[in-house]
Amino acid sequence: MGMKRSFAHIVPLMMAAAMMGEKMEPETAASLSPKEVDKLRKKRREFIDEKNEQRRIKEYGLQEFIYGERVIYARNQKNADRKARNEGLID
Repeated sequence: MGMKRSFAHIVPLMMAAAMMGEKMEPETAASLSPKEVDKLRKKRREFIDEKNEQRRIKEYGLQEFIYGERVIYARNQKNADRKARNEGLID
Protein backbone atom coordinates (compact mmCIF):
# COMPACT_ATOMS: atom_id res chain seq x y z
CA MET A 1 0.00 0.00 0.00
CA GLY A 2 1.59 3.24 -1.12
CA MET A 3 1.18 6.44 0.76
CA LYS A 4 -1.11 8.93 -0.99
CA ARG A 5 0.09 12.47 -1.33
CA SER A 6 -2.40 15.24 -1.47
CA PHE A 7 -1.99 18.21 -3.73
CA ALA A 8 -1.33 20.36 -0.63
CA HIS A 9 1.98 18.54 -0.10
CA ILE A 10 3.04 18.93 -3.73
CA VAL A 11 2.56 22.70 -4.05
CA PRO A 12 5.33 23.70 -1.57
CA LEU A 13 7.76 21.39 -3.36
CA MET A 14 6.94 22.96 -6.70
CA MET A 15 7.34 26.44 -5.19
CA ALA A 16 10.70 25.47 -3.71
CA ALA A 17 11.89 24.18 -7.07
CA ALA A 18 10.69 27.37 -8.76
CA MET A 19 12.58 29.57 -6.29
CA MET A 20 15.76 27.71 -7.11
CA GLY A 21 15.24 28.09 -10.86
CA GLU A 22 14.03 24.54 -11.51
CA LYS A 23 10.76 23.79 -13.24
CA MET A 24 8.72 20.90 -11.88
CA GLU A 25 5.42 19.47 -13.10
CA PRO A 26 2.81 18.23 -10.57
CA GLU A 27 3.20 14.66 -11.82
CA THR A 28 6.95 14.82 -11.23
CA ALA A 29 6.50 16.25 -7.75
CA ALA A 30 3.98 13.55 -6.87
CA SER A 31 6.34 10.78 -7.97
CA LEU A 32 9.29 11.89 -5.82
CA SER A 33 10.60 9.49 -3.22
CA PRO A 34 10.61 10.61 0.44
CA LYS A 35 14.41 11.09 0.31
CA GLU A 36 14.13 13.33 -2.74
CA VAL A 37 11.39 15.32 -1.00
CA ASP A 38 13.63 15.79 2.05
CA LYS A 39 16.50 16.96 -0.19
CA LEU A 40 14.23 19.49 -1.89
CA ARG A 41 12.93 20.77 1.45
CA LYS A 42 16.51 21.11 2.76
CA LYS A 43 17.54 23.07 -0.35
CA ARG A 44 14.51 25.34 0.13
CA ARG A 45 15.36 25.98 3.80
CA GLU A 46 18.98 26.78 2.90
CA PHE A 47 17.81 29.14 0.15
CA ILE A 48 15.41 30.94 2.50
CA ASP A 49 18.02 31.10 5.29
CA GLU A 50 20.55 32.63 2.90
CA LYS A 51 18.07 35.27 1.74
CA ASN A 52 17.16 36.11 5.36
CA GLU A 53 20.84 36.42 6.28
CA GLN A 54 21.47 38.79 3.37
CA ARG A 55 18.42 40.85 4.35
CA ARG A 56 19.57 40.98 7.99
CA ILE A 57 23.07 42.13 7.00
CA LYS A 58 21.67 44.91 4.83
CA GLU A 59 18.92 45.90 7.28
CA TYR A 60 21.23 46.29 10.28
CA GLY A 61 24.09 47.87 8.33
CA LEU A 62 26.54 45.14 9.30
CA GLN A 63 30.08 45.10 7.99
CA GLU A 64 32.20 42.07 7.16
CA PHE A 65 35.27 41.33 9.31
CA ILE A 66 37.63 38.45 8.53
CA TYR A 67 39.36 36.42 11.24
CA GLY A 68 41.52 33.74 9.64
CA GLU A 69 39.15 31.81 7.39
CA ARG A 70 36.00 32.90 9.26
CA VAL A 71 33.86 35.89 8.41
CA ILE A 72 32.02 37.76 11.17
CA TYR A 73 29.34 40.35 10.53
CA ALA A 74 29.14 43.20 13.03
CA ARG A 75 28.38 46.90 13.19
CA ASN A 76 31.93 47.89 14.12
CA GLN A 77 35.39 46.51 14.87
CA LYS A 78 34.81 46.41 18.64
CA ASN A 79 31.71 44.20 18.27
CA ALA A 80 33.48 42.02 15.72
CA ASP A 81 36.40 41.50 18.13
CA ARG A 82 33.97 40.59 20.92
CA LYS A 83 32.17 38.05 18.71
CA ALA A 84 35.49 36.59 17.56
CA ARG A 85 36.67 36.31 21.16
CA ASN A 86 33.45 34.52 22.16
CA GLU A 87 33.94 32.03 19.32
CA GLY A 88 37.58 31.48 20.29
CA LEU A 89 39.03 32.96 17.12
CA ILE A 90 41.22 35.45 18.98
CA ASP A 91 42.57 35.74 22.54
